[in-house]
Amino acid sequence: MKGISEKEKFVCPKCNSTNFDLITSSTNFAYEYCTKCKFNLKEAKKQVELDLIFKYLTDYLKNNQYKNLNIELIKNSDSLELVINGISILNHNFTYEISNKDIYFIENTVFELVEDITKDLNIESNIIICA
Repeated sequence: MKGISEKEKFVCPKCNSTNFDLITSSTNFAYEYCTKCKFNLKEAKKQVELDLIFKYLTDYLKNNQYKNLNIELIKNSDSLELVINGISILNHNFTYEISNKDIYFIENTVFELVEDITKDLNIESNIIICA
């Protein structure tokens, strides 16, 4: 495997450092941040926390039966609550802000997870993200 040349290395837009580290989530996605100025560290940690919720949702959908599916993800002051068919399934510590871009990303990810898992089951689903 060919190594990365100096020209191909990522450069931090804040401090021009090429020193990056990775945080790996429970879904084996890796998120990169600058080790010198911590650029993107908060965003990387937020994504790792969201991935944990997506993994929990995936496991739940694979291991339970349902005819209709109502999924709510509710942001409280310091937590993110996953509610499925009116039952609180997970209340996870989550202190990060959720932007409109995050809501779009979360809605699409949850929709794709539901579609992938229930595609052959003809299940009606409703997804609500409350930030």
